[in-house]
Amino acid sequence: MLKPKGLTVIEILIAITILGALLAASSGALATMFNTSKNARGAVSDVTVARNLIETVRQQWSGTAGRGAFDANCVRVTLPAGASVSVFSTASDGALGSALTASIIDPAATCATANANAAGTVKRVIVATNRGGNETARLTLDLVRP
Repeated sequence: MLKPKGLTVIEILIAITILGALLAASSGALATMFNTSKNARGAVSDVTVARNLIETVRQQWSGTAGRGAFDANCVRVTLPAGASVSVFSTASDGALGSALTASIIDPAATCATANANAAGTVKRVIVATNRGGNETARLTLDLVRP
């Protein structure tokens, strides 16, 4: 007797079920991989923002022209959402001193003058970025009065 060629409906249904289970398992892994990639891109972006802010402070507070901004804790920059700049005095041994009020002003504005004697000779600038309430980047820079 001749055997019919081909697959039965039951065999096809079993194959489709196995294929569906494999696709469901791999789609969860793919979703996790894409989410991780998105988070990593956001973290890299936040570190870049913090690095650019630190570099802006360093440039504005360096050289003879930067003394006034250094003494007044003044930074001429537009802060991106989630970014903050903190300024602290530091002791001669490098220990963190008191928090100073940072004056974040428009890039086109002029910094107010301050008493150089009260400003200290070394300041610590901390730039932090936050995303969704979580700190994503934190950079610290110690600067000597120019």
